[in-house]
Amino acid sequence: MSLSSIAQRSRLASKRHSFIVGFVQMILVSINWKSVANGNLILSIVFTLANTLYWQYVVRTAIHSTFWERLVYALGSAVGVPIGIAIHYFVLRHYALTQLATVIHK
Repeated sequence: MSLSSIAQRSRLASKRHSFIVGFVQMILVSINWKSVANGNLILSIVFTLANTLYWQYVVRTAIHSTFWERLVYALGSAVGVPIGIAIHYFVLRHYALTQLATVIHK
């Protein structure tokens, strides 16, 4: 079975699109990692769900990507990580449940 029968190449496929997809993916992943590492129960659930759904889109898109589109995706991913960590640090951690004990003892 050829890969083209699994998923058609997106009409939006381009280096710019690959960069944006990688950028968004790593923002979601890095926020999720920080949430899990800090024990933020609700944020971990929300960002794991969002990341999993987005990852399905990434896999379908990657099947037909060219080498250069995959390279630009990787660059977008590299830029997205520090931004995701900064979003978690400066915004989300102030609103998150910091420990599971917070939920249990209330």
